Amino acid sequence: MIASEFDCVGLKIGIAPIVQGKRIYISRLQIDVQTNVGSSKTFLLEMSTDRGTTWETVDTYTIPTTGDGTIYSSSLGSAFCFLFRITTTDNVNFSILGFQATADIGEH
Repeated sequence: MIASEFDCVGLKIGIAPIVQGKRIYISRLQIDVQTNVGSSKTFLLEMSTDRGTTWETVDTYTIPTTGDGTIYSSSLGSAFCFLFRITTTDNVNFSILGFQATADIGEH
């Protein structure tokens, strides 16, 4: 199940298994963003594995000025639930065109 919501902080995207009690192993995350929004524009990707109580910085990414707007992050570990938060402090109209996780579902 993937859910998303907007708030004053940014975009939050949650990934939880269909079968509760199963651990999720994320080997790769793909974020597709709009390009050509200006030079040196960045966004921060954060991750929570405790439903948003605490947040860990995954990385800060520079939005490509031209070409392919695909950004990858790998080896995000395992948890029973993932919540991702994307924020930017740049004054820019910035669109997320896609958000995909390559994941396996395991045992407890």
